[in-house]
Amino acid sequence: LGYYPIGGGTFNHNYFEGSIDEVRIYNRALTLPEMQLICDINYVDPVLGMPRVSKDTIVCDSTFLTLNAIPDTGTVYWESPQGTIVGSGGSYGALITQSSTFYVYSVLNGITSDTAVINVGVKNCASFPAGPVFSDAALCEGAILQLIAYPDSGIVHWDSPLGTAVTLGNTFTINVTQTALYFVYVQYSTGNSDTSSFNVTMKNCSNVIRIPIAPNDTLVCEDTEVIFKAFRDTGTVYWTSEQGVILDTGTTVTLSVTTDTRIYLYNEVSGQRSDTVSFYISTTECGDEIFPNVFTPNGDGLNDYLYFTIPNATCFTASIYNRWGVLVYEMSEIEFAWDGFVQNTGEPLPDGVYFYTVTYCVSDAVEQQKRGSIMLIR
Repeated sequence: LGYYPIGGGTFNHNYFEGSIDEVRIYNRALTLPEMQLICDINYVDPVLGMPRVSKDTIVCDSTFLTLNAIPDTGTVYWESPQGTIVGSGGSYGALITQSSTFYVYSVLNGITSDTAVINVGVKNCASFPAGPVFSDAALCEGAILQLIAYPDSGIVHWDSPLGTAVTLGNTFTINVTQTALYFVYVQYSTGNSDTSSFNVTMKNCSNVIRIPIAPNDTLVCEDTEVIFKAFRDTGTVYWTSEQGVILDTGTTVTLSVTTDTRIYLYNEVSGQRSDTVSFYISTTECGDEIFPNVFTPNGDGLNDYLYFTIPNATCFTASIYNRWGVLVYEMSEIEFAWDGFVQNTGEPLPDGVYFYTVTYCVSDAVEQQKRGSIMLIR
């Protein structure tokens, strides 16, 4: 074993006289880098970290699920059941028809990492999630209650009592003439959602505080501040979110609108509240609006004036302030522009940052507000 000739052309041989501390048998051809590593007397088997894998999950029956694994190093192998390799690589997709366990490990140079485990459960999704949920309400006789539901798909059914259809659609208006129990569910192409219920109780309101008159449902530009007005006989108007968080008080408020939302109002007098009324704010992109951030009033004919572009504006005012909050210029028509001079004295203003507040309406009477800064460079 291990002999080789000594010298040229001689028949003397030098046999291996050392000890063998390890024997490896491979059932495949080794790559050149693998052989070089194994023949290196300083070679040490790598320590492979266990792959990081997808979390345990539960899916509907017959769902195609993709699982992912990130190895410390080496090639990822997937087994299910344990001992049966079903795939390799950083991801594995499978049609899940029953609860399954996947075993994931990585291999490098014949070395195997510890095994990670992913459990996938199966649930019966024949019944859909619960339908829209509404809180019970106690309203004055003759009050009008409007409810809105926007499912991802399907048709909303409103019933009272259960099984007796009242109406279909996303909105449901109730004229409160009696105490009644209502039900709501969503009809999909493959079945109905679970059913939710809510009570509408009629109460005697002869001595109850009257609700405020709320703004109408409206459409505004997204990511803007909008001015809303409400009217009431007496007391203080409270504006709240859908979660009941008080946003502001008073008959006129400025709300920052970033997405579609419903706003609720009620009136309070000496600690007593009126019933609640609401209105819906829809948002849209207003990409044609332009609010510049720099202008150069130096008389060269280029960018000498500050003006705002708001297509279809039906009302408009703009106020310009210096850094101390002093009003230096005000515009009341969108066709007007600022030339960098103080409005009352005609004095040219120095280079620097100035601040603006623009109040405007687009296609309706709801006022929107935009605040920002402008750099003046002469």
